[in-house]
Amino acid sequence: MKGICFEIKFQEAFFKVFLTMKYRISYPIPLPTHIAGIIGSMLGIYRREITDFFKDLYLGGIALNLSTCYENSTLVEISEEGRNRSVEKCMILNEPSFIIFVLGNEDKILRIRNILESKVFEFLPFGGQNDYFLKNIEFLSDVHESSSNIIDGGYVESVLVKNLEENSRIMILPVNYKNSIRNFTFIIKGRAELKENIKTCELTINSSKINAPIYLLEDFGYKISDLYI
Repeated sequence: MKGICFEIKFQEAFFKVFLTMKYRISYPIPLPTHIAGIIGSMLGIYRREITDFFKDLYLGGIALNLSTCYENSTLVEISEEGRNRSVEKCMILNEPSFIIFVLGNEDKILRIRNILESKVFEFLPFGGQNDYFLKNIEFLSDVHESSSNIIDGGYVESVLVKNLEENSRIMILPVNYKNSIRNFTFIIKGRAELKENIKTCELTINSSKINAPIYLLEDFGYKISDLYI
């Protein structure tokens, strides 16, 4: 498979955890659903065309820089009795940067690479919500498909994790994966040894090899509203 990777930075980002928590939590690394939205915006792909465009592409990402902060949002509940106001805490990713991996159909990969290098986008990509603005985006290099039981960041099903490198920083969050809710381990910093090999892509940075997990969009429950059918 043909593959590329690019670095993307945001002023702020919020990739909503799909289950309701005590407060609004962000995934620390964009899932394939978020990556498809980022790339789709740049290419000007309509939402109804997303599943077809990405059906033969593998997507993944790792965090380069990540810190979090919290904001308070006012919620207004409207009912027959009137309006009730409450305050909800919201987790925000502060000036995050990621490496995004895309592998698959050569023609589509070249199309994505060309728009990354030209930086002439149909729509400006954003960090999960349209009020979280792009800071910078840069094409990095070609990558190739691999298979490994060692991953240097990214995310994987928690049941597959055998060992974590000392001083690793992780979050465990629910993900809609292959038609069920499963816990995923998000490796913000560090390395994980897995119980078995998974599909990865390999990138060499400063003479060091990085293996990052990659996945199909269809495995993450991407749904199109009836409005778009």
